[in-house]
Amino acid sequence: MRVGTEIVKYDGYGTVITPAGTFNNAIRVNIYQEYTDSFPEGHYFDATLNEYYWYIAGYPNPIVTLIEVSFFGQPHSTYAEYSTSKSLSSLSEENKAFEIYPNPATESINFRSLNNLEITEVKIVNSLGAIMKMKTQNNMTVNDTNMNVGDLENGVYFVKIKAKNGTILNRKFIKK
Repeated sequence: MRVGTEIVKYDGYGTVITPAGTFNNAIRVNIYQEYTDSFPEGHYFDATLNEYYWYIAGYPNPIVTLIEVSFFGQPHSTYAEYSTSKSLSSLSEENKAFEIYPNPATESINFRSLNNLEITEVKIVNSLGAIMKMKTQNNMTVNDTNMNVGDLENGVYFVKIKAKNGTILNRKFIKK
């Protein structure tokens, strides 16, 4: 029988550098598990798992995973993995071409691009996928675009930008 606790929390964001590329605005999720397994013969063992996962917008899987395992309070093993997917490498290139600032934001966010994409739509989406704000305009460039976010609740949001050429860019930002 297993008895214990599990705590899942978002505990940070920033830049992550891997062999597949450099990723800005990556969020880190921590899953901490502490439990005791007991067996009918009276044997038991205590275990602790401390898991970290780094995610970026536009990619469904963690880009980096780190898992630390301890038994009876003593470190036992550490497992680390990073994604090397070709689609992840192309996201790294997109990440270099577009940014949101300031992040975290209080009143408004600005968009900046190195390649002057022609933008047709900008959406701000909450963590549940609901569209909170939307802006559409012909021939809008990401260099001259900003949006007011002062009326949004504090939290993590995603900006989805659709370009005329079909490119869709995703970014996370924090409203505080």
